[in-house]
Amino acid sequence: MLKRLAQISVILLALGIVCVAGILIYLFALDGLESIINSRLSAMVDDRYHLEARVGEVSGDIWSGIVLDNVEVRYVDSLRSYLMADIPRVTTGYAISNLWNRNFLLKYLFVDSARVTLVRDSLGDWLLPQVPVSSDSSQVSSPDFAVEMLSLNDASLRIIDKNDTLEVERINLVLELKSSGGTYGVKVNQFEFGSDDSLLHLDAFSGKLTYGGGQLMFENLLLQSDKTHLKLNGNLTTADPISALIDFDINNADLEKLSSFTKRRLKGVLDLNGQVRLKNGGVSGSVNLGGELRPASFENLHADFRYRDKRLYFDSLYGTILGTCSVDGSGEIDFSVSPQQYRLTADIRDFNLKELVKNAYLSSLNGRIDLRGESFRKEELILRIETELFDSEFHEYHFHRADGELVVTRDSLVFGQGFQFDYFENRLELAGRVEYKDSIDLKVEADLPNLERYQGKLFIARPAGRAQAKATLRGRTADPDLQGSFESDSLWLYGFFSRDFLADFDIGEFLHGRDGFVEVHSYDGESYSLPYDTCYGHLSLDSQQVELDSVYLHNSYSSITTGGHLDYGDYPMRLDLDTLSLQVFEVAYHNRLALQIGIDSTGFEFRQTAIADSGSVIAVRGYAGYDESLQLTVFAEEVPAGPWISLFDEELPFEGRLSCEVEVGGNLNRPQLDLRATMDSLIYRQLVLGDLAVDAQYRNGRLDIDSITILSNPGRYRADGYLHMNLAFTSEATERFPDRPMDIHFTATDSRFDLVSLMLPSVEQLDGDFAADFSLSGTPDAPNLEGEAFLTAASLKYFDLEDTLYTDSAGVTMHNDVIAIELIEAHGPDDDQPVFLNGEIQVKSLDNLYYDVDVSIPKPFPLSYELDDITGKAKALLHVGGDSPPRVTGNVELVSMKYLVNFAEESEGSPIMAALAMENSWDLDLNIDIPSNYWIKNEDIDAELSGQLNLVRDNGVYRFIGEMEFVRGSGFLFDKKLHIDQGSKVIFEGNEELNPQLDIVGRTRIMGESQSPIDGEEATREEIELCVQVIGTLDTPEINPCAESQLTREEIIPLLVANYYTSDSVTATGRLEQSISGLVGTEISKIGSRSLNRLGVETFVIDPYYQGQFDPLKARVTVGFYTARNLYVYGSSALSFESLQEVGFDYRFNKNMLLEGRSDEDLLYRLALKLHWEF
Repeated sequence: MLKRLAQISVILLALGIVCVAGILIYLFALDGLESIINSRLSAMVDDRYHLEARVGEVSGDIWSGIVLDNVEVRYVDSLRSYLMADIPRVTTGYAISNLWNRNFLLKYLFVDSARVTLVRDSLGDWLLPQVPVSSDSSQVSSPDFAVEMLSLNDASLRIIDKNDTLEVERINLVLELKSSGGTYGVKVNQFEFGSDDSLLHLDAFSGKLTYGGGQLMFENLLLQSDKTHLKLNGNLTTADPISALIDFDINNADLEKLSSFTKRRLKGVLDLNGQVRLKNGGVSGSVNLGGELRPASFENLHADFRYRDKRLYFDSLYGTILGTCSVDGSGEIDFSVSPQQYRLTADIRDFNLKELVKNAYLSSLNGRIDLRGESFRKEELILRIETELFDSEFHEYHFHRADGELVVTRDSLVFGQGFQFDYFENRLELAGRVEYKDSIDLKVEADLPNLERYQGKLFIARPAGRAQAKATLRGRTADPDLQGSFESDSLWLYGFFSRDFLADFDIGEFLHGRDGFVEVHSYDGESYSLPYDTCYGHLSLDSQQVELDSVYLHNSYSSITTGGHLDYGDYPMRLDLDTLSLQVFEVAYHNRLALQIGIDSTGFEFRQTAIADSGSVIAVRGYAGYDESLQLTVFAEEVPAGPWISLFDEELPFEGRLSCEVEVGGNLNRPQLDLRATMDSLIYRQLVLGDLAVDAQYRNGRLDIDSITILSNPGRYRADGYLHMNLAFTSEATERFPDRPMDIHFTATDSRFDLVSLMLPSVEQLDGDFAADFSLSGTPDAPNLEGEAFLTAASLKYFDLEDTLYTDSAGVTMHNDVIAIELIEAHGPDDDQPVFLNGEIQVKSLDNLYYDVDVSIPKPFPLSYELDDITGKAKALLHVGGDSPPRVTGNVELVSMKYLVNFAEESEGSPIMAALAMENSWDLDLNIDIPSNYWIKNEDIDAELSGQLNLVRDNGVYRFIGEMEFVRGSGFLFDKKLHIDQGSKVIFEGNEELNPQLDIVGRTRIMGESQSPIDGEEATREEIELCVQVIGTLDTPEINPCAESQLTREEIIPLLVANYYTSDSVTATGRLEQSISGLVGTEISKIGSRSLNRLGVETFVIDPYYQGQFDPLKARVTVGFYTARNLYVYGSSALSFESLQEVGFDYRFNKNMLLEGRSDEDLLYRLALKLHWEF
């Protein structure tokens, strides 16, 4: 039984072994496993997914791993079929125990050289497996699994489209997979691929992704493609609504490559980092970026943004863009329209429009802009910019403010109406369109109140003044037509100035073609310091030809007219002046041949330039460069020098015939001159001085004088040496004589002094022998003199002196900076009338002398003002001191004076003031003492005065201080002669106007009638005593009755004018015989006084009413005269000699003591001593 049981067991074991062996043989030897797997796959995918999956061969030990070879997946539907996947080998490793326990853990899964194909049919539908929708809505949990290493090696992907095929090759992927409790994790260690499209490849990808509970998290996702690097961290919630928070860092993002997969084509490379938030269907975040998004560039730009409904908003935007432009503002981009639209409102600094538009102008704009644009493509770019700019530059032009609208495109720039630029106080308004390469239509209006602001900033280096301008530019941008006008009432251009300037121009293609005209009118100005009244020019332009149709300049003493042709098509350019007429005062010059001037890139060449009149020629040859260099030769032959000298200084009245040759080198700022010149008959104010000869050189600011000689008959004047001068032609305010060393030697001999009489008209005649020999050295501000000058056997007739002055020798010696006057003594015809001059003059500089000179006239010296009848005698002790002009101080005593000139009318000048008035007058401070014997005899007064005055003159303004007192005399008013009371005064109070105070009392008698109280009796004659007092000022006198007078002011005026007066007791009427007798008596007194004055009689008075009635035989005559300098005697008697005479005398010891004596008709003798004390 046991044996049978053992046999049965062996048989069963053998059968089991055979079955197992059969199964293994079936599975592995007879491809049974492949059949099972293929059948299972077919049941799973064939009908459900339109796929056919087949495994070619299965190998491995099953317990630790399995290998699948030649795995194919085909897409099959009712019409089409293609091989979707061809995998040569799939290798996996596992532990069978893990799988047995439903722990799906794979150690590795290798997919080698997989070939995947995706196809899209002609209708545009992708032929992909369909995923059926499960009818069971219950949640089915997926099992936990893990793949420690999933490797896809050298895979490829082919995408077949109806028009194109894309090959993605060299796909290598290494990752880890894990699923646990509904959470899935993927760690990508390597992912890379390439393709036949150079833009589609991935160099490296790594990172970790985790998904669970509807939330996807990614950590350190790193991507590299070429130079582009991407790093992502964040999370994404897939639940509705979707939300996300992503931190990103992108380096070298190639926008052209990235945008190639979209319809938006962008160019540039950017670096970006920041954060993106996805919430409620919108995107927001912040980003820092740098790089280029052409045509814009960014550097350290920060933006806070929002994206919704295809609009990207930048709530804040600050940083550096477009090169060096700093921006701080906000904006937005609208991607919902095509082309894109965007806006930027920002404060900007250093915005260069050329950074945004390649063909635009170079600029540096600062301020605030409101920019609205369309498209990022250059071909479609439109920028509308509202500007509020300050302190900016545009196309090399600086401005301080700009307001208005600009429209910028890739090919044009449009200025809105009223667009304005302010540069300091100058304003420029533009309106129109400028196409960079095609056409221009631009209107320009300019208000330029200060052209000096543009000095050194325009092609005209030194403009100044103010102007208004209007211009229009139309035509091709490269060569537009220019029309307009330029107007100014104060214009400086280099050395040209105009107070009334107008230029009209109309030039077609003015940059190159040039066809049109320029017309200039200018009035009342200067051209290089030469004034003109009228300047006119009309120029016609025709391509490379300029016709000077008419050029004309005129002033009060000269004019120039010319016309010609300029050809600047040749090189060097050639200027031919066919006609040139120059008139300087009465001298006219004309060109005999056409004047030829060559013009090249460096300057002007004067080839044939000569003008002449009937007897003289002026010619210039040589070269003058734009850099102000000079190489010229100037010839002159027998040229009248007077007109040319007057051009530079009208106050130099020199004349003569100049012949010279001047070599001019150096440049305008530092010229070099070699001068050889002669002048026949040098004339100064119609006085022939002699023949002049000059030989000198000028180098480096120094004038070396070989000789300057003036030869006259019999005089000879000569100078040689050197001095420093600034003869720069460009100097305007430069000091011509700098304080630098000089050394000049002068010699002179002469016995003719016509020049002295000419320079000093008060010198009627000067005779003698003059000799001088001295040297001038040092510097102009500190000169030294060494030498002497003498005048011997001299006589001088001075205009204001009655007698001629004589001196044996008058000389000065010079040493260092002092001119010493060693007691010059002169005298009149009598030796007892000496004049002494002594002192010294210090030469502080050539234009400043310090005087210390004493003038003494110890004895009365006759004076005379011959233009009017003014004579006298005076003594003086004067001192001339101080810097130029000096001040004359001292004491003058007028011993006697006769002023026989009528007082000046209101429109005339006083002879005394005319005598004192001189150009460059010296200041005065003179004490004038007039003891007595100062007589004024004219139509208004016949009186003797005395007094003391202080005469002060400061800067030509005169002031008199003191008072003049009437000693005796009469004044004439209407037909009346008023006897002036002794002690009447004229008071000078030191006012700048000669308008003294008056205090004068005058008396006269007028015959009247006394009415009898008894009817029928005749009236008796009675004298009316009239006493008036004149007060007020000389300009506004006031006539009043004296204090003791019984008459009122209203009564004395008719008495003075018409001899009319009436009262209860006395009546006076203007009877004709009374007026005639009074007038006759007054006029006889005037005539007698003037006639007898020549005989020494000072006083002559006739009183026809001496005894109360008009009776010529009873008229009383008074005569007085000075018998000595201080003794005045007088007498009075009736013409009938019926009464005794009255005689008297006055003797003035000095101004403070007077002795008077008198014997009257009654033989009464009086003797009086008057003393005048001042405290």
